[in-house]
Amino acid sequence: MRIRLGPVSVAIVLGFCIRVALAFTNIFFVPLRQSSDAFGYLRKSQEFTGADLDEILTLLASNDTVMVLFGSLVYRVTDQAPIILGVLMAILGTVVIPLSYRCALELWGNTRVARAVAWSVALFPQLVLHSALYLREIPVSFCLVAAALCAVRYVKHNQINQVVGYFFWIFFGALFHSGVMVAMPALMVGMWTVRPRGGRGAVTFYITNTVAVLFLAGILYMANASSVGMDKFGGSLEQAAGTFEKQEMRDATGGAAYPAWLRVSGGFSDIWKVPFRLAALLYSPLVPFMIRSPGHLLGAVDAGLYLYLCRNIYMNWRSVKQNRSALVLLIVMLALYLLFSLGVSNFGTAIRHRAKMSPLLLVIAAGLPVLRRQARAEYRLKPSKTIV
Repeated sequence: MRIRLGPVSVAIVLGFCIRVALAFTNIFFVPLRQSSDAFGYLRKSQEFTGADLDEILTLLASNDTVMVLFGSLVYRVTDQAPIILGVLMAILGTVVIPLSYRCALELWGNTRVARAVAWSVALFPQLVLHSALYLREIPVSFCLVAAALCAVRYVKHNQINQVVGYFFWIFFGALFHSGVMVAMPALMVGMWTVRPRGGRGAVTFYITNTVAVLFLAGILYMANASSVGMDKFGGSLEQAAGTFEKQEMRDATGGAAYPAWLRVSGGFSDIWKVPFRLAALLYSPLVPFMIRSPGHLLGAVDAGLYLYLCRNIYMNWRSVKQNRSALVLLIVMLALYLLFSLGVSNFGTAIRHRAKMSPLLLVIAAGLPVLRRQARAEYRLKPSKTIV
């Protein structure tokens, strides 16, 4: 499918201008919200500008690797000009706009829906904010949208090259945050859950997806053996449960901390809390008792946007259910949200984590009202049947 970006060129240009303006504001005028971690990455990048091989190998043991190494390389070329990294992040955040447009167009086959998605990505508050800061969120979002485009094409055409592309982008995203790795098995779960029933393409489907499962097993084995992309799991999948237990035993402090009853510290007996953790990740601090300062109101606005997008999926479930690609993408997205919800103990971190997957949610949900209005308009234009 040949895809033209003309319909969203204004959204791309406007999104880029806003992101660059915020990047300059953050460096030269007023630090933006969530900028403390960004300045931490900038400081580490400066420290490793003159790093030798041993120091670089030591750095390779953490998920900060790609951010710090890339930042140090840029600093070597630009004489440590911090605005360069901000502009580069703004460019990457802008690239997410046409990439989301392409993904939505492949998913829904509707230009108006894809255009609505592009504008939503261009103006979504957290995506705009993170595009102006040197953080992991935008690189992860970029990798997830690129992987989603491959996933949609894979579901439609059963092409093994698309699943290879999907695994590549997910693995690259896992270099920024280990939790992204869950999207690999989630794709296979989605493919087998909504597999086509019967038909001439059934044999091709089973062969292609069996090869994909074997390929996935190989990737996970190599990543687990080398600890690459496994930092947040404690270095390997075997240590993931122990790492999670230690995290849940730590007391969360600060005004944005979750209440103690939300901690999953009792093993399987606390499994009933998992849906509440997922809801807390997506919608906190929308619940009134979580809003403890005027600054928390901004988080409540962000949570309201997620509530609206989830409502779009619920109100247009028939359209989503009839689209295999949308269902598979929804399963992948829910797996990501579920895993990240278990690694969060305060809604400040939750706002950043859920923003990583927000382009996927926007691709699925932002254009659904447009699709619904078009369906209603077409229904009204149908000639009424008259009985003679």
